[in-house]
Amino acid sequence: MKLKITKAGENERSVRLLIEGMITHPGASQLQALCHDYLQRHKQIELDCADIDFVDAKGAAVLNEFPRAEVTLLHAPRFVRQLLRGADRS
Repeated sequence: MKLKITKAGENERSVRLLIEGMITHPGASQLQALCHDYLQRHKQIELDCADIDFVDAKGAAVLNEFPRAEVTLLHAPRFVRQLLRGADRS
């Protein structure tokens, strides 16, 4: 399954996105652009990662570049947490 990003909720301060499928180069770039747009609007971002099946090197790099204070990964599978620096995001 390709990457599917669904907005699950939004208010004036934050947005929650459901991430499903595989985060590979094209999808990673899409996720990166979408999150940067929300960050530029000063929104906190919650990425619900429960349904991620695969992350390639580009996907891991994109997830790692997000500022931890502004982007929270929720329900990340173990393999995703292991790909991220410090593996302290959950």
